[in-house]
Amino acid sequence: MADTLHWVGEPVTDCGVAERRFNLVRDTGLVPGVLWLPAGPYPYPKPLVLLGHGGSGHKRAARQLGLGRWFASKWDIASVAIDGPFHGDRQRQDRPAAIGVDAVTDGMVDDWTATLDALIDLNLIDSGRVAYLGLSMGTRFGLPYVAAANRRLCCAVLGKYGLLQSPVVSAPADAAERVARDAPNQSSRGDEDLVRIRHRAPGTRRDQLAPAGVGSGGGLGGTAADDEPGCEEEG
Repeated sequence: MADTLHWVGEPVTDCGVAERRFNLVRDTGLVPGVLWLPAGPYPYPKPLVLLGHGGSGHKRAARQLGLGRWFASKWDIASVAIDGPFHGDRQRQDRPAAIGVDAVTDGMVDDWTATLDALIDLNLIDSGRVAYLGLSMGTRFGLPYVAAANRRLCCAVLGKYGLLQSPVVSAPADAAERVARDAPNQSSRGDEDLVRIRHRAPGTRRDQLAPAGVGSGGGLGGTAADDEPGCEEEG
């Protein structure tokens, strides 16, 4: 059966941003997600940012919600977030260690790929202007996805994920080997590597994944309406 995207409920529009929930129906199960778009009769397709949430978060956690609204209202850019494995509306009784790091990671890579394909098929998204942004667990699953997506992405931002895991992380759940294996496979549409791994300092427990050429002015090509904050949630 082909993957099918079903909208859940009606769009919610606030402060110039339209939020749409959806379920992507796949043979492997439902992938719940949220899409943020500029409200109104703006021209389509739009640039898109894929938002990977952190551990214990979900598709509509505060960071994803804030970024989704900011991209849409200030930059005329769409963004989408999906629940990661065992998070949000995909919580299950078993855990990644029981399934295996590679199987869980490959499943999330496939889910991101299918989500992007489904949105492009709806003519909402400019397939030539797609980026990924994920921190913490958003890098754990995001870096393998960026490696697989390769030149489908024009840029990526990854960070806050350590290659040296805490002793409390069991060996079957330790994804550091997978992340290190995928990191050299990153490439941009130019000649430089998309991602570099830089150790912050000897003895630290967290490495930094640094996008090459951040701040160079390239990328999605959105236009900001203004730089004033607006429509953020309190707290």
